Amino acid sequence: MILSAEFEDYLSNKETFLDSFIEHGSDQELFAASYLHGHLSLIAARVFGEYTNNTTEAEFNQATSKFLSELQLSIQQAIDEKELTAEDAADVQKMYQRLLTA
Repeated sequence: MILSAEFEDYLSNKETFLDSFIEHGSDQELFAASYLHGHLSLIAARVFGEYTNNTTEAEFNQATSKFLSELQLSIQQAIDEKELTAEDAADVQKMYQRLLTA
């Protein structure tokens, strides 16, 4: 069984990556990281909130896939609805790609 701590570790890793731009990023990187962090927090609460300490590895993998899919969809919807300028949208998409490997 995978404990809910696995979810916390997974999210903490993503948040630490985004938070690193507070001290070391450019203004554009800071904006993109902060913007993504907001989406990440909302999606994580919805996706991971339903899991317990009795989560299997398969369920963890399914949840992380769902999380990343919903995060990407949320970002794309924001871009499609013109919530971001073209430059900001490009920066957010680049930061999202970097987040995937963090």
